[in-house]
Amino acid sequence: MRKILIANRGEIAVRIARTCRKMGIHSVGVYSEADDQALHVQACDEAHCLGASDPLESYLNIEKILHIAKTHSVDAIHPGYGFLSENAAFSEACEKEGIIFIGPPASAIRDLGTKHRAKALAHTLGIPAIPGYEGEDQSEKKLIQEAKKIGFPLLIKASAGGGGKGMRVVEREEDLLSALQYAKGEARRYFADTSLILETYIREVKHVEIQVMADKFGNVVHGFERDCSLQRRNQKIIEETPCSFLPETTRQKLTDSAIKLIQAAHYVGVGTVEFLLDLRSPGTFYFLETNTRLQVEHTITEETTGIDFVEWQILIHRGEILPLKQEEIKREGHAMECRVYAEDPRSDFAPTDGVVEIWEPGAVEGIRFDVGIKEGQKVPVFYDSLLLKIISFGKTRNLALQRMRKALRETKLIGVTTNIPFLAAVLEQKDLGTDYATSFIPQRRETLSHTANEEDVQASLVVSALSQLLMKRTEEPRLSFLPPVWRNVGDPLASAIFFVEGHERIVFYRPFSHRSFAFSFDKDMRESFTVRILEHVVHGDRLTLLVEIEQTMRRWSLVRREPFSSEHEATLFCFAKHFAGALTVLVPKRFPTSKRDKVQSAYLAPMPGKILQVFVSAGHKVEKGDPLLTWESMKMEQTLKASNAGKIASVFVRSGDIISAHATLIQMEDQV
Repeated sequence: MRKILIANRGEIAVRIARTCRKMGIHSVGVYSEADDQALHVQACDEAHCLGASDPLESYLNIEKILHIAKTHSVDAIHPGYGFLSENAAFSEACEKEGIIFIGPPASAIRDLGTKHRAKALAHTLGIPAIPGYEGEDQSEKKLIQEAKKIGFPLLIKASAGGGGKGMRVVEREEDLLSALQYAKGEARRYFADTSLILETYIREVKHVEIQVMADKFGNVVHGFERDCSLQRRNQKIIEETPCSFLPETTRQKLTDSAIKLIQAAHYVGVGTVEFLLDLRSPGTFYFLETNTRLQVEHTITEETTGIDFVEWQILIHRGEILPLKQEEIKREGHAMECRVYAEDPRSDFAPTDGVVEIWEPGAVEGIRFDVGIKEGQKVPVFYDSLLLKIISFGKTRNLALQRMRKALRETKLIGVTTNIPFLAAVLEQKDLGTDYATSFIPQRRETLSHTANEEDVQASLVVSALSQLLMKRTEEPRLSFLPPVWRNVGDPLASAIFFVEGHERIVFYRPFSHRSFAFSFDKDMRESFTVRILEHVVHGDRLTLLVEIEQTMRRWSLVRREPFSSEHEATLFCFAKHFAGALTVLVPKRFPTSKRDKVQSAYLAPMPGKILQVFVSAGHKVEKGDPLLTWESMKMEQTLKASNAGKIASVFVRSGDIISAHATLIQMEDQV
């Protein structure tokens, strides 16, 4: 293999290109119109545009990818993970064109990559699987019938799915039909396969997976296990290895079962076999599924075994024997991975977009960053929202955990809302031992989503106000922003309204001297304190402040995205010890709205995305809770529902439209 095309994007494409460079192999990247300035385009030796931003027109378009591969004489295609990585038709198409597919043969993808087939194979081998239904009859009547037999709670899963897509937990029989319809629809959009499987839902389980590698000569080895139980929306966000909770006897049973399954399917390549451990019954485990590709979390196994799994993939698929025998694969130390997503945990992990204004990885010993972004890069709405992965390594679990906590605190990613504070909050939980289940995050979601240190949030507001004054460099620093219940009467007391991640706070301030200010965080001036600026350095739009808040020294770094004026809202990006995010300074109207005035009700897009379906039109009467439309953002489907009864005045979007955040979607008729 002298030339490999990487049929993917983001951090995995960058990671594959890195190994290609190490092995002296020329890498060919591909990109969509939305990714023309992306980091992976730079990381590859050459890159070619696939076309439109929609995945179906780019990263999922087999014909276009193969055309570029043939035109530029590539020897092999690496699919990464996601997109076409587990697509049997793509594997066959590559073989037909004489191009090596760096993945298993199509037969193995069909046998193991589809949940119902993999489960059936596990049954024949005597590997325990969760009771349920995975039959060929996929009629609504049959699924409902089988669901009632299994009982509730019940788990619905897309047979060809992954990453939590096409998956629903059904607690009550009355919710079954809508859940089935939703799962089928999502499975159709993401996997072009509407088949579902039904399983008994076990609440207290651990999600443990076994890394496997198999060559073309029948040799199969494993790279031990990973604990992937820290999940949100049924998708992993924090993984670690080893699974310290796992007894050695159970570990041996899991690895033996994984190898038996891989051998039976005549698998070739790198893959993962996943299991659930029933915490109610120690030692009891069930086969879950097989991933016929490289996993996102392969990095932690690399750190503990020293194996470069992308290199092994290339060696295997160019016909070489496995570099190591099972007894030669050793595991040392402990590793953890945190997935950093562009999402807002406070809004049910809704995807976010934006421009990466500041990206500074934390300089911490034992930390590795697998990154798919750069400063100035726009985060598009068309793809999975994974931005980067932070991997920590230490001789012990405690050391790996401490290093990860420090890396999360010191990493600065500003310009787009991410889950970094949420990840830090999870790892700071005092009851995070080694026996946590997949329910750990869902049970604490409300608490974890609101863990930003209150003092730091308030202080960041202080600094945002100060920075506006300093960066404007006005001789007489005064702001005239007023709370919406006040009228502009020229009061010398300057005030401003700030919104921090959706929570309104009002800040009052009056200059006492050139570099000292007083602030309050409520309308009655009950909570006030003095802030002194000890040092400030301005570099373009960036500002570093050393401040003293009630005799406590703090250093803050900020950046503004756009010039600030009294006629617009401006966004200021701030990071501190326990807070990182966007501070939006909103300029209110001069006079408040009278209660007698008519108020228009409009539905705005809470996030960017693509409209999937619109259920209403102008003149349509709706009741509270009625669905208005559905949209997709970063591989997540959302439904907009009516907040109140009323009549539709205008609909501004239609199916297929790409929308930006805060765009007006639907206008209701005026209400008095």
